[in-house]
Amino acid sequence: MNNDYYSNRRFDVLSLISVHPSRFLDVGCGCGLFAKAVKLKYGSETWGIEPHEQACLCAKDKIDRVLNGGFDDVVHLLPDKYFNGISFNDSLEHMIKPDEVLLRVGFNLAEGGKIYASIPNFLYFDNLRLILSDRDFKYVESGIMDKTHLRFFTRKSILRLFDEAGYKIEQIVPFQMLNSWKWRIVVNILGKHITEFIPMQYGVVAIKK
Repeated sequence: MNNDYYSNRRFDVLSLISVHPSRFLDVGCGCGLFAKAVKLKYGSETWGIEPHEQACLCAKDKIDRVLNGGFDDVVHLLPDKYFNGISFNDSLEHMIKPDEVLLRVGFNLAEGGKIYASIPNFLYFDNLRLILSDRDFKYVESGIMDKTHLRFFTRKSILRLFDEAGYKIEQIVPFQMLNSWKWRIVVNILGKHITEFIPMQYGVVAIKK
């Protein structure tokens, strides 16, 4: 098991949670460190879904309940209208039909509950640079071109995904920005025309329409 892959606390996503979630679900919880951080900060009852058995065993020591399996395998075990917050930290892109997953968890959200997500940005400059320079769509162990990714997203397609699944996006914020002085000059010159190539990921906060 790649510990870095399953043990990210995701404090950037945690910073998006502004409403106290009394019951919280992390889909693709890994070793449970993010859900544990939510529990420690808000005192939430925390659940996780994790297909990787070893990571699941690790998470069971940190949060209240962990369901071992893929989303489709365990979704029937989730109570309806129960969770005030549901997170997808780099997990929607691993799913065959992320739109249907978002539709389904809508039934598990309590009134006013929110979806929190972190989604890789395919337009990230370094990602496009490698594709164009190598003339190759090469999968790797982790990152935007992770070999287990089944879907790829841009800011525009993220907005469409949530809209078509019945959600209103309250926030979409850039994560892990290119931040060298050279890029700051480029941004100052080109402005909004270049901004979607700078974030490696986007953080999303959404609520049911």
